[in-house]
Amino acid sequence: MAKTVMIQADKARNLKYGINQMVELEELLGKPVTNMDMENFSMKDLRTMFYVALKWEDKKLTQETAGDIMDSVIENEGIESLSASIGKAMELAFNKVVPPSK
Repeated sequence: MAKTVMIQADKARNLKYGINQMVELEELLGKPVTNMDMENFSMKDLRTMFYVALKWEDKKLTQETAGDIMDSVIENEGIESLSASIGKAMELAFNKVVPPSK
């Protein structure tokens, strides 16, 4: 089972990128996950990544609702924290856990 990253949003939620999430992400973004440039993507891409990572736990979730959840996370934690959580979930999916910064 893919590892998850817990975030506090409207409630505690878990971001996960397993095989099914990776395939869905590729379908929605129209490019292989391995070709993603994590330094250069749009807000739409970020919302899509967030949506796919949450949908496994909430099958009724829509992209618009995911955007609303993102807004609450950004208000409380900032966009950098949200991006870092998505990035960590991707790293866990590829077993590339980066050591913490000093």
